[in-house]
Amino acid sequence: MSKIDFGNIKKVDVKSVWKNEQYDFTPWIAEEENMAQTHIHVTNPVPRWNPLVAMLLSLLIPGLGQMYKGQVLNGVAWLIIVPIGYFAFIVPDAVLHLCCILGAGMGNPYQ
Repeated sequence: MSKIDFGNIKKVDVKSVWKNEQYDFTPWIAEEENMAQTHIHVTNPVPRWNPLVAMLLSLLIPGLGQMYKGQVLNGVAWLIIVPIGYFAFIVPDAVLHLCCILGAGMGNPYQ
């Protein structure tokens, strides 16, 4: 079996080898049948969560809206802190619950 010698690979400047790329390749790629294969369909992004739903969930059960958004540890913290506020009257309980509800509705639902 004979050995094939492929030669050496050298780094060359593309413009020195292909001087008229703009006249050869660019018009070809711009043709309709070539562009049809490269179409990317961009759709409107879909929100991952709804701020109103998150706020309503936190109104019913403190922290549930944060859990719905994917912030589980944050939701568990609110689930513990708000009832303690209700029972111990450390901070006015309605203020804590309101902060929980507002926090559930904040953020970017597209991320």
